[in-house]
Amino acid sequence: MALRPEDKRRYARHILLPEIGAAGQEALQAARFAPAPGPAGEVAALYLERAGLEAAADGPALQLEGAPEDPSDAAIAGAFAAVEHIKATLGVGTPGALVLPAKD
Repeated sequence: MALRPEDKRRYARHILLPEIGAAGQEALQAARFAPAPGPAGEVAALYLERAGLEAAADGPALQLEGAPEDPSDAAIAGAFAAVEHIKATLGVGTPGALVLPAKD
């Protein structure tokens, strides 16, 4: 799916990144994800939708096992899950490299 002019404007920063580029943005816009419940799932969905992915019940499920309920911890967990999903979609980076630190 070719990027429309409005997509090029909206995702200009993504397109300029060598790790993403126009081809990567096209891949993100073609990708789907199944939203996860809870606060961390809501944060992840926000990040993914803003990156151009579509929420769909039949998409790949977000990996959020044992996501924290504390709002600030959930926000971080959701952001990490979104980054991992984007990395997998683009085929870049090391899967699972982002790990939440243990709380003291």
